[in-house]
Amino acid sequence: MMTRDQALPPIMLLPAEILLMIFYWASRRRVKHSRFALMTTRENEEARNSWYTAATSQQLAFVCGRWRDVLAMREVYWKSLNITIDGETFISSIIKTFFAASRDNTIRVTVAPRDLTSRSLTPDEEQERLVLIMKHMAPHLGRLFRLNIHTFYRSTVVNISRFFNAAVMSKLSELRLVSQDTDDTAHLNCSALQFPRIRSLHTDARSFVDLMKAGVATSELLTSSDDYDFFNFSITKFRPKEASSAPTATELFEALRLVDAQRHLNLEIHDIALACEDYVPQRPLLANLYSLEVYDLEGPAFSAICNSLDSHDVDGASVVRCEAERCGFIFCGELHVAGVRSSCSLLRMVQDWEGIKLIIEDCEGFDDWFLGSLAFCSERHSQRFACPELACLEITGCTFSASALQRMCEMRLQFWRTGGADEDEFDHLTSVGVSDGPKLDEGLRHWFEENLETFTWEEKQM
Repeated sequence: MMTRDQALPPIMLLPAEILLMIFYWASRRRVKHSRFALMTTRENEEARNSWYTAATSQQLAFVCGRWRDVLAMREVYWKSLNITIDGETFISSIIKTFFAASRDNTIRVTVAPRDLTSRSLTPDEEQERLVLIMKHMAPHLGRLFRLNIHTFYRSTVVNISRFFNAAVMSKLSELRLVSQDTDDTAHLNCSALQFPRIRSLHTDARSFVDLMKAGVATSELLTSSDDYDFFNFSITKFRPKEASSAPTATELFEALRLVDAQRHLNLEIHDIALACEDYVPQRPLLANLYSLEVYDLEGPAFSAICNSLDSHDVDGASVVRCEAERCGFIFCGELHVAGVRSSCSLLRMVQDWEGIKLIIEDCEGFDDWFLGSLAFCSERHSQRFACPELACLEITGCTFSASALQRMCEMRLQFWRTGGADEDEFDHLTSVGVSDGPKLDEGLRHWFEENLETFTWEEKQM
């Protein structure tokens, strides 16, 4: 009969020192030697130590308890932790070992389910697992550089928020607390939080307002003298059953104003509902808003955001799969609109927009009716065209006819040429580019080439 040692593979019997040497070579990245040519000896050693990949180290740690314990002898293997909360990597011993074995390392932690589109855990199960992770993590919050937590239920985010209350996260640069199902609209259990180096924050609308108030009101946020120029903020899905449970657009932008004076802002807003406001006394000014992207806004949310925001430095804005019940526009020089199905919604979004470049991508609403609306002055707007400063138009898709586009261009050019507009109030269309467009006959092609400074047209391949 074979003994236990004889039944084990030879590698399982190796001394810890030999295993560490094997793990060392198994975990190294392939890097060009030229990268180290100009480094000092110390920089060279630090660079070589940084070769270890978290993915390889974690894979080795899951083989068996002995390998995990051997890896724990060297903190260089424990810099990042990726946990699939409903998968095989949710192992309590690995989680516990990570925070102990990483010692004084600056660490990155990611927690997410296998599939955010389908429920695999109940709210209670998800909360129980996240609480276990947070209990191990809580004493080490000050070492976190990035923390990404994706949950299915917002109630889980609310539950674990108590671990952040009064925490000092002095190294935290990126925080994601993102949920898919707004099953809980409560405020976070966090009234004070210090994260002075935060540069990227992704969370739902209610949590965003709570975290900004907690982090800004209680500490000198973002005052360190470093080279960061931008804040990246993403306000993610928040759709309660009752819109009155959501924050207002004014609350969102007032939270952003807390840091607006410090750096430029890159702002994304995804799939949120907003509570109605009967009266907005003054549009909050975000003086340093650099870019704005909005996705999947329905009902009054799009117009509420546009009508609650004032910014005069927005370089570019994107509007994707949104609907507008009322007129509203974004202050920006370049506007990218994609996936808008309704021509009425599209017109409400752009008719008062005073930018120069309009990019339309796969919008069913960009049809002949919409082009007709751009071709005539509005009596209601004192003989002004929609998009009065439009100079460059780029279109992807063929939901319009070439003749309707030519007619729109002709009407606007004729108005400009005959002096129908003040030169300071109306720019003329000089550039049109079409990709995947409808068929263009030679007569219309000749007209565009003769009347526009820049013109390109690529027909959709059938």
